Amino acid sequence: MRIERMQAASNSTLARHLLDLRNDVISAVNQTQNDDETIKKLRAAQQLATSDLPRETILTSLRYSEIENRQSNILSSTHSAYDWLFEETNSGRTIQYMQWLRRGDGIFWLTGKAGSGKSTLMKQIYNDKRTMSALDSWAKGRRLLRASHYFWYLGSPKEKSYKGLVMSILYKILHACPELVEPVCQQRWSDEQRGLDTTSAAWEDDELRRCLDRLVSSNLRSDGKDICFCFFIDGLDEYDGDYEVVDTLVRLARSGHTKICASSRPWNKFETAFSDSKSAGNYLELHHHTRGDISRFVIEELRGTLSRLPRVDEDWMPLIQEVIDRSEGVFLWVALVIKKELRPMLEARDDVAFVRERLNAVPSGMLCTKCPQLV
Repeated sequence: MRIERMQAASNSTLARHLLDLRNDVISAVNQTQNDDETIKKLRAAQQLATSDLPRETILTSLRYSEIENRQSNILSSTHSAYDWLFEETNSGRTIQYMQWLRRGDGIFWLTGKAGSGKSTLMKQIYNDKRTMSALDSWAKGRRLLRASHYFWYLGSPKEKSYKGLVMSILYKILHACPELVEPVCQQRWSDEQRGLDTTSAAWEDDELRRCLDRLVSSNLRSDGKDICFCFFIDGLDEYDGDYEVVDTLVRLARSGHTKICASSRPWNKFETAFSDSKSAGNYLELHHHTRGDISRFVIEELRGTLSRLPRVDEDWMPLIQEVIDRSEGVFLWVALVIKKELRPMLEARDDVAFVRERLNAVPSGMLCTKCPQLV
């Protein structure tokens, strides 16, 4: 404890010295009249002390080490999966994603069964040029700022919490537009200007909530332009807590210049919270749209093995079509069936009747926790 007190006293003394130095720099800038080079250097030092360093300090405090973990661990699609999302229809069903991007507001709800590929889709469409082009149409000359967040129930506390969500959004938006740090993080900015050390000060939920509200509700401007926001929030069902996070997203999306694309499993709570989105057609049930993507995935995964088998069209393709049908739109199910059952049996040249019997024992469209054969 004595060492900690000495360290705290040392930090406090250093902070006071830095504050005095900053004030001396400001005073010198104001008093210097003739030396242009000196004035230039002093003004640069003043800018560093009063703006650049406080911004960097606050941004650093918002960034946590796992902020990109989940996104990095989501596998990217290796083929043209999800291109249908940018069309008006697919499998006879209307798709309003592009219409919502260009002209819509509120929340677009992307839902689907566990393992149907929601996270892969969210990662892909966030970075797609067609998404950006459509959002630019919606922005109508405003500065468009985007951020994404991926909840992960297997991750650290921040990766599945309200705190992690808000810190992630704030960091990504403020990093892209640093001049917003001062009006958004007002208390921290004030503390920095007074020479207080905010580096180790933990962010509390209430402070984060106030900062987020200022960000989306204060009619902020950047480079003379109004600002609008689009957030992509994946995995609401992996959030660890009650459902205040959903209420927060609904509230943010009512600001008039903020829209949100959110994904989750089709749980009753989300059905209720996003009922307005469903009524407006701004939602999509992913597992109803992925048959074509799953068919291409299966063929690509088995192409090499099938090329070495006789009577592929007569014997094996009908069986593979059965697997595709029974996947019920769940990518994870079909991937596990291929890895654990279908490919090993094909490579062993097992009889097609035996393979069909084995596969029939696997429940359709269910995940490995319900399928002992796939564990």
